[in-house]
Amino acid sequence: MEELKRLNLPGIKHSFQSNGVKLQSKNKTFTPPGGFTNVQFNKVAAATNNTETYEGKITTLNFLTGLQINFNARIHVRNYAASHQSALLVEISPQACNHPVWDKLDSIVNGFKLNK
Repeated sequence: MEELKRLNLPGIKHSFQSNGVKLQSKNKTFTPPGGFTNVQFNKVAAATNNTETYEGKITTLNFLTGLQINFNARIHVRNYAASHQSALLVEISPQACNHPVWDKLDSIVNGFKLNK
């Protein structure tokens, strides 16, 4: 629970209770349920330049509204043997995987280069 204290989110007051965190936003008070974040990832065929690729869904609590929010995510694992370095590139969007925003995210990932 200490992590929430350090976030300094505007418009949110929080106090600690024995059953969790009590948040207040725009005169609305709620206590998030325990285990309010669910993450599921599956290994998929490796994308170009990746050692491994994972796709999944993240369901969590929107602390500003108190409602559930869903994200789609893709994790790119890249290993650079010549420089003994690795990179994890993460794409996250609430949009469905066929939405044009994913083409833009992919172009950012595909443009990633290591400085030598």
